[in-house]
Parts: sequence; C-alpha cells; structure tokens
Amino acid sequence: MNFVTVYEKRLMGSIKVFSFMDKLRVINNKIDSRTFERIFDDHTIYFLKGEVKLTVEDIKCKYIEKIKPHKEPNNKVLTMDLETREIDKKLEPVCVSIYDGKIKKTF
Repeated sequence: MNFVTVYEKRLMGSIKVFSFMDKLRVINNKIDSRTFERIFDDHTIYFLKGEVKLTVEDIKCKYIEKIKPHKEPNNKVLTMDLETREIDKKLEPVCVSIYDGKIKKTF
C-alpha cells in the first residue's frame, strides 16, 4: 500500500489538500501491477490497465425512522430497490433507489 498526501504551500505554512491510498492486488503471492484501488476518504476508484473501471462513493445517509403501528391499514407505501454486484466473492451495493409515492431518489 502506498499512502500519498498532497499539500499546498502557503506563506504561513502548508495546507493539506487531499490524501489517498493506493492498494495493489496480490494474486498467487505476486503483485498484479495492472490492477489497483485508489482509496480516498469517501470514495474508491478501481483501475485496470491504467483506466478507471469503477468509482464507488460512500454516501452518508440517515436510517428510516420507526413509525407507530396503525390501528387500521393505510395505502402509504415506501419502496426501496437495492442493486448489488459480486466483487471478490462479496456482494457490494451499486445503486439504491427509493420511491415514496411522490418523490423518487437514486444514489
């Protein structure tokens, strides 16, 4: 793993602009130099042969609050669709969509 921090030089010192970590993939105890991940604070970029193949952004969001049970049913419905993809034998979320009957959002 390589850690990189970029600073901007100012009159009163230097300011950290951003930092990231490059994570190389190891296959059969050999480093695969064609494939690596660049990990920032809130997102990861996957490279293959020098080209960006996938960008994953970590989105902070609130959980849905619990509601009190109703004595009678109503027609208010919230729909959520979670799309996943298998990466390294692990399911990773790719897209989340929510529809509350009026507003639709996709992350």
